[in-house]
Amino acid sequence: MAPGACCDDDRLDLVLLRSRGRFTTLGFAGDLLRRRHLRRRDVVTACIEEVELHGPPGLPLQIDGDPCRETLPARVRVAERRLQVLVPAG
Repeated sequence: MAPGACCDDDRLDLVLLRSRGRFTTLGFAGDLLRRRHLRRRDVVTACIEEVELHGPPGLPLQIDGDPCRETLPARVRVAERRLQVLVPAG
């Protein structure tokens, strides 16, 4: 979704669809699949350190489509410590 994103620059790459509606969302999804979503006039991108998410209080959040414990409103930022990942050799 954010082709210039880098996992080790301590920044978040934000892709924001500024329009609303079912058809707009479907159009964005189609453009995303064709890798044309960043050309849309209603899409804004930014490299940020932190973002606040607002909406109906208590609305559950998702991370990559998976539910998490957090609810709105929420503040999202890069963690200060790195996550260690163990990967099998070979």
